[in-house]
Amino acid sequence: AWRRPILLPVKGNQKTLLAWLSQDRIWTGTRTDRQPDCGHGRIEHRTIEVIRLDRPQQAAPKTLLEMNRKDWGAVENGLHRVRDGALAEDQCRVRKGYLPRAMAVFANLALTILRLQEVPNIAAEMRALAANAAAVLDLVAI
Repeated sequence: AWRRPILLPVKGNQKTLLAWLSQDRIWTGTRTDRQPDCGHGRIEHRTIEVIRLDRPQQAAPKTLLEMNRKDWGAVENGLHRVRDGALAEDQCRVRKGYLPRAMAVFANLALTILRLQEVPNIAAEMRALAANAAAVLDLVAI
């Protein structure tokens, strides 16, 4: 039975991980694919390098690159857009110490609670909850 491959996207700004992965011993038997992508007013070229593992079947690099783009689209549409739209994270000016991480934890907690409640419109629910503190307590009551 075919199992979905594990994807580990590594970008250039992850210098330590990229340096470790760039060692010759890891990249034996790599396969590469490159695809152009047009979006956000620019042309990007996405490249994937696939490490051959000791498995009888392995997806083609082109398939893995498409899967990676699909996964990122789900993250962008399902998480980032919701966090920015419902929680206005892009307008947040918290930048120092542990507060940005704490804010992210609380944002994840709020979104998880709303998703577990199967709220159809998170942004509308956040506005309603902001106007009614008692409803927030009812939502998180155990």
